[in-house]
Amino acid sequence: MASFAIAPASLLAPFAYVQLIWSTTIGYLWFGDFPDLWTIGGGVIICLSGLYVLYRERRVTAGKGAAAAGTPPAR
Repeated sequence: MASFAIAPASLLAPFAYVQLIWSTTIGYLWFGDFPDLWTIGGGVIICLSGLYVLYRERRVTAGKGAAAAGTPPAR
């Protein structure tokens, strides 16, 4: 994708999650196809993984900022 050459992945990631929602909605409305439990479970795992990475990166970034300032990172 050309968008990854222009913008950071962290900025583009939410669009991938919205794509899951739109794909499911259009698939149901247009084709009458509702995803099975395996597909829903996979989508949940993808979303939870993204939220975990966001949480972890914020903690790492906060730790680096605190280390540069000479204070211990928040727990």
